[in-house]
Amino acid sequence: MVATASANSHSRCLSARTVPHAGAGRPVTPRSDKGLSAPVYDFAGGERVSYNAYGKQTITSATGAVRPKSAVGWDRGFTGCVADPETGLKYARTRMYSPGSGRFIQRDTAGYVDGYLLYGAYFAPNGMDPMGMDFNSGAGNCRTRQINISHRTDTPIDSGWRTIGSLWGIPIQLRSVLSFYWQVTGSVQECDCCNRQGEAATKTTGQITFSGSSKVDVELGAHGQIFRYFDVFLGGFFTSTNSLQGSGSVILDDCTGDCSLRGTFESQGQFDAGLRGRVTANVSAVSVSGSAQAGLRGAVSFGGDVTCTGPTCRVDGGFNLRGGGVAQYNVSASLWGWSTSYADSASLLWETGRMGVHATFPNFLPCAH
Repeated sequence: MVATASANSHSRCLSARTVPHAGAGRPVTPRSDKGLSAPVYDFAGGERVSYNAYGKQTITSATGAVRPKSAVGWDRGFTGCVADPETGLKYARTRMYSPGSGRFIQRDTAGYVDGYLLYGAYFAPNGMDPMGMDFNSGAGNCRTRQINISHRTDTPIDSGWRTIGSLWGIPIQLRSVLSFYWQVTGSVQECDCCNRQGEAATKTTGQITFSGSSKVDVELGAHGQIFRYFDVFLGGFFTSTNSLQGSGSVILDDCTGDCSLRGTFESQGQFDAGLRGRVTANVSAVSVSGSAQAGLRGAVSFGGDVTCTGPTCRVDGGFNLRGGGVAQYNVSASLWGWSTSYADSASLLWETGRMGVHATFPNFLPCAH
């Protein structure tokens, strides 16, 4: 076995991985120097290959004598690179690595993907975690994207009155008004790492916050003008008001196989339906309006927490139901810039109280299987 690198020249994953070889050795007790795993390998005939924390290779015979090159044809060095016995350098596909300095002797052809040092070896000490499974040396190996999208209807979307028929010569009209708002903010960070097979992988973490609301008001009934100054409506109505807000975080770690999600949310919805009457009068600088309505009201709220860890996800939450009858009226008047209004309402409502909901289901995240 030997420590190997990934196929990308700038992604250097240190892990134990089998490499076919006539004299393939077996690893003995791994050693550690300055936080980096320093493996030792035994080969046929008693030959031993060891590495220090920076990848400097030492080959010894069964008697402990140092050899300039392997007697069994072993040509692999630190992280699976080809060892050059004459120069002591390691061939890493697109450039050469120097174990003596812990640096490459050519610039990274991939640019600043690993950090701010084009010659730096990010798998050397201070650039590798103690387990030798992650070559992330800091922000240089991570990419972060911010998310901020939103939309708001500053002016409600009004369909206007549309005539759909008549009754005893009175026009029957329909009107709908829609307003809504939603916003999503968050961030996504992707960091390079190595999986348990020694291959280049990605750890993705994300946070998100969302909120939204909507309102729909629909009226259907007799509508028209009387004596040119009075706008009159008498008919039925339906109003729906909804809101949703929440936040969460997710980890998709292809390096360790860990996939987890944690979030919280709250949703509320309310509807009113019944009969409504409205009169509006505009005469010169005087405006008077009045309306009255009576009907049924229903409301539901639901919220809770979602947690996905390991093979399962769990929802812990609850919901609340309310319903009953509501009656209300209001009167307003405006006279040469002065205005006044009055409103009152009465209701008879029942409420269930919060009822708990608990459920589990398989983890649906892609790396949880």
